[in-house]
Amino acid sequence: MDRREFLRTGTVALGASLPSCSAPLQAPSATRTSRFGRLAGLADGLEAPGPSDFAERRERARRAMRETGLAALAIEPGPTMKYFSGVEWGRSERSFLLLLFETGDPVWVCPAFEERTARERIPANQDLRIWQEDESPFGIAADAARARGPVGIEPTVRTFVAAGLRESLSPTQVSLGAEAVRRCRMVKSEKELALLRRASEITKRCIAAVAPLATEGATEAEISTAMGEAHRAAGMTSPWALVLFGPNASFPHGTSQARRLQQGDVVLIDTGGSLQGYQSDVSRTWALGRPSDRVLRAYDAVFRAQAAARAGVRPGRPCGDIDAMARAVIDASGFGTGYAAFTHRLGHGIGMEGHEEPYLVRGNATPIAAGMAFSDEPGIYVPGEFGIRIEDILAATGEGSELLGPDPPPEPRFPA
Repeated sequence: MDRREFLRTGTVALGASLPSCSAPLQAPSATRTSRFGRLAGLADGLEAPGPSDFAERRERARRAMRETGLAALAIEPGPTMKYFSGVEWGRSERSFLLLLFETGDPVWVCPAFEERTARERIPANQDLRIWQEDESPFGIAADAARARGPVGIEPTVRTFVAAGLRESLSPTQVSLGAEAVRRCRMVKSEKELALLRRASEITKRCIAAVAPLATEGATEAEISTAMGEAHRAAGMTSPWALVLFGPNASFPHGTSQARRLQQGDVVLIDTGGSLQGYQSDVSRTWALGRPSDRVLRAYDAVFRAQAAARAGVRPGRPCGDIDAMARAVIDASGFGTGYAAFTHRLGHGIGMEGHEEPYLVRGNATPIAAGMAFSDEPGIYVPGEFGIRIEDILAATGEGSELLGPDPPPEPRFPA
C-alpha cells in the first residue's frame, strides 16, 4: 500500500461500518452504564451448534476412522470432546472419557460420584459406564473397546491416560488418533464459519471503539482492560488482549516491561474473544502522531506481505507455500531475510481453539481445502525500536479466500 494512503486516511476510519453489523444498535438499558454500551447486541442472532451438528460430526469421525485404520477414538475433556458432543467437562486426576467407534454408539466412562451430573450433560440415549474410586477407568474403557480393534487417542490426551489405556488394552492396540481428529476439525461447516466471521467482525469493531483511548500517557494495561470491556459489552466471552507500545511492540508476544504511550510510538493490539465457543484473533498496528519513515516502510512491507498471502490462497496449495509468499515480500523490504525480522510463522488455524491446525509455516505440505480457517499475520520486529503486525482471519473457499470481517483492511490507519 502507498504510504500516502496511510497518511491521508486518519482515525475517521475507526467508525467504519462492518458487514452484517452495520445497523444501528439499541442496547438494553442494563448495558448503558458501560462506555461501550453501543456495542451491545453484536453477538446476537447466530445459532450455536446443536444435536444435529454433533451427530454429523460423529459421522465424519466414523469416516475418518475408516480412512486412518482405527476402530475407536478415546477423547478427554476439552475442545475435541465439545466438538463431537457439545459436552464440557473439567480435567482432573479422575478420568472422564468419551469413546467414539467406527461402528456403533458412543460410550462414556465417568467417575461414579459424578454420574448424575454427567447424565445431565450427555445425550439421554448414550451409554454411560461408571467406575468407583477403587476401580480403574481404563479397565472400563478397555472392556468397551477391546473387541473392536485399534484405538486412537486424540492429540491432547494426557500421558497417564494414554499409559492407562495401553496397559489395560495392549501397546499395539493403542496409537495416535491425531490424523482422524484433524480431518474432522480442520474443515469448518457453514455454521462454524458464520460464528468465526461474526467473531472477527466484533473484534474489529471493538478495536475501533478502543483505539481513541490510546492517547499520550495511556498505559498498556489500561488499553488491555478496555479491550476486554468492549468485547464483553459486545457479548463475547473470555476476552484477551496483548497491547504493546513503542519498542515493547518488538516483542511479538509481549514483555514484562511496562510503557506509557508517547508521541511517535507504534501501538500494537493483538486481541480476541470467544463467540459461542468459536474464537477471534485480530492484530492492528498504528502510531500516535506521525511515525518515522522507517516505521512507515516496515508497515508498508507487512501490509503488502499480508495481501500477497491472501491472494495466494488456493485449494490444493500447500500451507507452507502461503508462508513463503508473505515472507518473500518482507525478505525484499530491507529488514532482513528468513526469520531475521519476520520471526514467526505466517499463521495458524482457528476454530474452537485460538491456535489449531492447519499451520501456515515453512515445510507444511498440508493442502488447503475449502472451509479451512486460519490467520494471515506477517510481522516485522526491530528490537529496541518497534514491531509491526497486521492479522486477519481468512477462510479458504472453492476459488481462493474470504477475509472474515470488513474489507479492505486495515483499520485504524496511520493518522496524518
